Amino acid sequence: MEQCASKTKIGLGFSHHSLPWWTLMKNLEEQRIPLWEDLVALSQTLEDPWCVLGDFNSVLHQGERIGGLDVTDGDTKDKGFKDMVKHSLAQNQKGSKLKTLQQVLCSFKHPLKQLNQSRYVDIYMQQARARNKLLQTQALLQQDPFNSDLLQKEASSRDHYIAINHSVILLIKQQSKAEWIGYGDECSRIFMARIKQRKALISIFHIQDQNNQRVEGFKAVLEVLTNYYKGLLGTMEHHRTHIDLQVMELGNGLTIEQQIMLCQPFKDSEIKKVLFSIPNHKSPSPDGYNSGVYKACWEDIDPLVCSAIKEFFTKGTLPSFYRQTKLVLLPKVPNPERVNDLRPISCCNIIYKCITKLLYNRIKEVLPHIIDAGQGAFVKGKELLFNVLLCQDLARGYQRKHTPPSCIMKVDLHKGFDSVHWEFIKELLNALRFPILFTQWIMRCITLV
Repeated sequence: MEQCASKTKIGLGFSHHSLPWWTLMKNLEEQRIPLWEDLVALSQTLEDPWCVLGDFNSVLHQGERIGGLDVTDGDTKDKGFKDMVKHSLAQNQKGSKLKTLQQVLCSFKHPLKQLNQSRYVDIYMQQARARNKLLQTQALLQQDPFNSDLLQKEASSRDHYIAINHSVILLIKQQSKAEWIGYGDECSRIFMARIKQRKALISIFHIQDQNNQRVEGFKAVLEVLTNYYKGLLGTMEHHRTHIDLQVMELGNGLTIEQQIMLCQPFKDSEIKKVLFSIPNHKSPSPDGYNSGVYKACWEDIDPLVCSAIKEFFTKGTLPSFYRQTKLVLLPKVPNPERVNDLRPISCCNIIYKCITKLLYNRIKEVLPHIIDAGQGAFVKGKELLFNVLLCQDLARGYQRKHTPPSCIMKVDLHKGFDSVHWEFIKELLNALRFPILFTQWIMRCITLV
């Protein structure tokens, strides 16, 4: 075994014509210089053909080491993005914090569109040009490897191509909604296949109406969907049964300590934590901003965002700008034929999401106290499979002798979560002894959107 002077490679010499080498490559560029010097010296002593093979697992930042590159929005990575944010913050600092944040978001929407059109509208053509330029430079460098001008040109061309390639991957990643790809290889072929699949799933040209009649055409399908959800979500039942308080007293309610905990003021660290927990590539709300925009300029916009969210909890008001929501229908089956085969989701504003996540983090601390241990689903730490196993244990004994007559009933409420009465929620929270202030926060989030 022989070790070189650079202490970066170890080789085994089997014969004069066979010299396999194992290279231990360093991560930092300055640490690799002795290795390159050794390779140059080695090349001058060899007369036979030779080649260098390697496995390079290079990253630019520690956060990239997740199995794939952790990228952000192309627009927000642009050098001029933060300047736009600072300019908007300097011009809009009057009125309430929620209104000020709204003005800031609206003011740099037009500059962002201009930035996108000037630098990213032909991103695929830019990628092709950058790649060709890099290949041409590398071809020239191969003929003259010690040319300093070519070395600098190759380095700048490579950095330019990497930046554009990251923007392209980000774009198709956002279009494909393949969030799991962040933990695997960056394969654009998979992205493009997912984009085609999503387009095929979200394009509904025909559907059956409530009379089981097949209708065709996007306008006809739109009318069927609109009428269905107007009847499901747009009506209110005025006659309902009120909660029996005597039955509620048999269960657990919140203690004084839990009530005080729920109404504690929210800290800036809590607000930052919930905002940064929202993935960058989640579908944006009608204002067009996802969480990546806030994260990219958090150092500048942090005080305003935190103050705006705290203003909701002190005043209980939320401007219509933050209440706008997109209702999106997702197919539950590969080829939806009926309206029931579609599942509605809401694309809410990022500020609204932060508010609801803050409330959720408080509620989840008290849920184990008020939910019975027999609840086997929709509770953290429990699975719906528990109810299946329980049902099997009960049914196993039905054929035994001397067993009294019994039956099993399966109750499935049609669109149960979509048809809950708002006043019932308020009445239930009061019966469980939730604080009045906390109940008001929840009801404002439910009724304002």
